[in-house]
Amino acid sequence: MGSSCCIKKSNNFVIDRIIIKNQSGKRNSLNSQINLVAKSRRTSVYIINNEDINQKYIFQEQIGTGYYGTVKVAVPKIDQNKKFACKSIDKLILSNNRIKSLIKEIETLSMLDHPNVVKYYETYNDNRYFHIVMEYCSGGDLFDNITKRKCFSEKEACHIIYKLLSAILHCHSLGIVHRDLKPENILYESKSELSEVKIIDFGLSQQSITEDDLNSIVGSPFYVAPEVLDGKYDSKCDLWSIGVITYCLLSGTPPFFSKDKEVLFKMIRKDSVKFTKKIWEGISESAKDFIKFILNKNHKKRPNARKAIQHKWFENIFKEDTNLNHLDVGILNSLRNFQAPRQFTKSVLTFIVKKLKNTEINQLNKSFNILDKDKSGFIDIEQLQKAFEFCNIKIEDEELKEIFHRCAFSKYKSLDNIEKINYTAFIAAAMDRKNLINRNLLWEVFKIFDTDSKGYISLNDFEKAIERTGKKKSIDEIKSMYKEIGLSLDVYIRFEDFCEIIEKDL
Repeated sequence: MGSSCCIKKSNNFVIDRIIIKNQSGKRNSLNSQINLVAKSRRTSVYIINNEDINQKYIFQEQIGTGYYGTVKVAVPKIDQNKKFACKSIDKLILSNNRIKSLIKEIETLSMLDHPNVVKYYETYNDNRYFHIVMEYCSGGDLFDNITKRKCFSEKEACHIIYKLLSAILHCHSLGIVHRDLKPENILYESKSELSEVKIIDFGLSQQSITEDDLNSIVGSPFYVAPEVLDGKYDSKCDLWSIGVITYCLLSGTPPFFSKDKEVLFKMIRKDSVKFTKKIWEGISESAKDFIKFILNKNHKKRPNARKAIQHKWFENIFKEDTNLNHLDVGILNSLRNFQAPRQFTKSVLTFIVKKLKNTEINQLNKSFNILDKDKSGFIDIEQLQKAFEFCNIKIEDEELKEIFHRCAFSKYKSLDNIEKINYTAFIAAAMDRKNLINRNLLWEVFKIFDTDSKGYISLNDFEKAIERTGKKKSIDEIKSMYKEIGLSLDVYIRFEDFCEIIEKDL
């Protein structure tokens, strides 16, 4: 194993971007441009919230910095026991292309729904900054862990890479390419030894299906794939980056290293991966084979995420992770008994699931991973059917379709355009709602919808809370929700009323 760590913090490089410097009168035009480009391919309209974030959050210590802005700890004024990470981007130095990329980043975060991707909460847009409020991960980043520990045990590295591949497979199934995977962009959720890892920073991500969609030379020098340097690539560029990260975890050094960027790029294009005996003698052949497998310089022959996660290096984890013997049968019964709630409660459930701690839904996470046999971050009807059959739960085809349709209430579809159950919908359908959803949790969620801290929720408050997440519901949709629960449009929903509405659907 390596005795020193020569991996260095990487600076992003973007060859095709021109930065427009600050000009007088740019503030108003920037806000106009942001609202103009806030259109989504997957949703009808993507909303940019123009509320003042300082009315909602108290900013604490800075935890990250970059050319475009900073990341700080943000504490909600209504609940100062909670912490979030807020990425504040200075709009005065943004080009039009960067503004469009910014909107894409938020749209991407709102689409992703995976245990190993950072949770996105809401956005704010003021005269100077664009603010993205996300999950706060207190365990530091993978880079710092590598520098402290020099290298990881093979077992630990294998588990980390397996989780990253699962998250990237989820991204790719939605047509999202990260394009900047590196240890600095992988955070530990907490300081616990059992902490989840989370992929962050989708600022350079791109929605893509073909090579024709991807030609910008972006990323971080040590982790960039050779085909990216040539300006024509596909989603497999993320697999190359994961290969480099694997090499770093096991040896403490990158596979290709030079302080001269041009020399480094030449090595990435031409040199083969080397496994120095002194460093690699304790590492299994299957680990080395995986690295060679995934660091194929010909991206057309490089495996995609689905094939990579099936490599023999992950064989034991994969078998354990998809073993139906370990499935909690009670969770299948919960899915079977789940009744799709009213539209108002559906919207609230998304916020409730985000509030739940991983320790509270640990068994649900395990069951989701078991059912998600292809590791895409989705469950399809065939996977659900096999689980019922394995557990000897007799169920007719029509009932199965009804169960699936009720549980897939978010209407999520991946690139294959097939309706599937995403992670949040699964947790909402399978969780023990009577025990997990208590008055304390409902109070936390109520305060989110009480946008002005008045002690009640108006129709305008409800609309505003949804808009903060970047999604737009038409006024007709919101009126329909109110009508469904028997409320007039001018009614104020107080906490007891809110609890009664939600508890009626549990």
